[in-house]
Amino acid sequence: MSPVMSPLPSLPLLDALRAGDPDAFAGLIAAQSPLMLRLAVGCTGSTAAATRAVSAAWTAFLDDVCRGTAVEEAAVRVRLLRLVLARVRTGPRAMAPAAPRAASLAARLRAGLAALPDAEREAITLRDVCGLGPAEACAVLGIGPGRHRELLHRGRTQMHARLSCRVGA
Repeated sequence: MSPVMSPLPSLPLLDALRAGDPDAFAGLIAAQSPLMLRLAVGCTGSTAAATRAVSAAWTAFLDDVCRGTAVEEAAVRVRLLRLVLARVRTGPRAMAPAAPRAASLAARLRAGLAALPDAEREAITLRDVCGLGPAEACAVLGIGPGRHRELLHRGRTQMHARLSCRVGA
């Protein structure tokens, strides 16, 4: 089930953000930006593109707060991650598969992720790179648990096939 946009409830964090409290904003950025950046880097393969996506997501979130529409406080993280994915999907893709004989495991993993379809890459990045639980990953992607398991299975199977054929190479 995905969070529904509604008028902001009267909750401490959201009230503080609407009032322009810099400490509330700084705290939210400190708490959520690392995860947002991991997600964006995992989907784009580029720190520069990821940083642009995260910045655009923060801007969109603050616009929501200023307009008085946003998700409930408990779903702020889900909303922020959805905004990051939306920016990643519409922004330029920096990800390009690495050379067949990548020197490091990290480079081979990046190449494997780059070769996956968007849906599988996003599901794997949320669960295996960002460490989100299944329910939260489903909420961010806006899909049900069955579809999420299917995407993870297909993506992990493709990653395994790509990485295992390179082990002896």
